[in-house]
Amino acid sequence: MRKINHRTKVGTVAALAVIGIVLGSTAGACSSDSKKSGQEKDTQTLSAVRKAAQTAVPYPLADVRRGGFLERRLLKENLLRQNDPKRLAYVTLLTDQGQIVATYPIQGMVFNLNSQLTTTQQAERHGSDGGGTVALDSIGDNGTFGPEPHAIGFFTTNGVEIKWSGTYIESDAPLDLKSKPLLTYNVNQSPSVNHGGVKTK
Repeated sequence: MRKINHRTKVGTVAALAVIGIVLGSTAGACSSDSKKSGQEKDTQTLSAVRKAAQTAVPYPLADVRRGGFLERRLLKENLLRQNDPKRLAYVTLLTDQGQIVATYPIQGMVFNLNSQLTTTQQAERHGSDGGGTVALDSIGDNGTFGPEPHAIGFFTTNGVEIKWSGTYIESDAPLDLKSKPLLTYNVNQSPSVNHGGVKTK
């Protein structure tokens, strides 16, 4: 029987290992190429669909220009009205069934109680070894964490603050309401405190 040299045996094992690595790498490369090829086909298909759609129904830029970009102009008007401190508006509070609860004349606009003057998130470094930054919730304007009640607020023309968590209608002219409200607004009401943000009569 022929005796196998130890050095030959080791060389054979090493060669087989190299062949295995090469075959594995080739298989991985083929899989990666196949995946990449599939993604490229999807991208090409979507690009063809986009071009076909734009050709069939082109964007009506000339018509939009003739209309003066109406929605932008409406948004501008809304922004100007909301930020006019002399704006007089009316808020009607409604139940879920549509019954009128009360109507208030207001100064300014309706605002969201979860809006705040400072940023809602801040970036802080994570770890001391350069582990990157993470976004954390910032402390609220009142010095506490967590959201405020899910509600809107507004100030009446006399400076009284009202908060409401239901359905409402806001308009800048009185509405011709047929139903009798559940609550009646007292025009002589005044706020218990006023820090100068809303002028009272």
